[in-house]
Amino acid sequence: MVGMKTVLSIAILATVAAANAQIVNGTFSGGNTGFTSDYTYDASNLYPEGYYTVNTDAHNVHGSWSSFGDHTSGDGQMLIVNGSGDDSKAFWKQSVSLAANTDYVFSFWGASTYPVEPANILFNIDGVTAGSALLSSTTGAWSQYSMPFHTGANGNIALSMVDSDVAAFGNDFAVDDLKVQAVPEPASMAALGVGALGLLKRRKRA
Repeated sequence: MVGMKTVLSIAILATVAAANAQIVNGTFSGGNTGFTSDYTYDASNLYPEGYYTVNTDAHNVHGSWSSFGDHTSGDGQMLIVNGSGDDSKAFWKQSVSLAANTDYVFSFWGASTYPVEPANILFNIDGVTAGSALLSSTTGAWSQYSMPFHTGANGNIALSMVDSDVAAFGNDFAVDDLKVQAVPEPASMAALGVGALGLLKRRKRA
């Protein structure tokens, strides 16, 4: 018979899992779908500034860029960007429905495709900057960046990513594995811990 603590733990895990599944096509495995962009899409040519694509290797779309795989699996797809000279344009945008008055963390993995003028990426909520991330100048070196935010009274919000570096030479990068995760309340985490401990004891007795 399943105990109440185990049921509670499963319920909390299900709630957290649901909260973590907000970004559509965050791994870009679905190609150029699930998001919009102020940049111009081109499947094979990223020489012009302000262009983007979804591909398995940055070198495929620009001969001067380093060759490396995506962050998710090493051979999947990622969003690849030639930074625009206009820092008012978002290279990635998506609207999501989240719980109101709740703390969340937006995270992504980023890497430069060219070592000059690494991009400085801003994360915006409804057009207001909530955090920034300066990418490494080491090409192909994936790093994760996380930015906390609060939804306020309205959980329906517009997320966007902007490159604030306006340099025409360099300023080229890739992003992958975008996620939005709810920050569990202390009481929920405590209940989850108690439930998990109870489940572990039951398994040991079995």
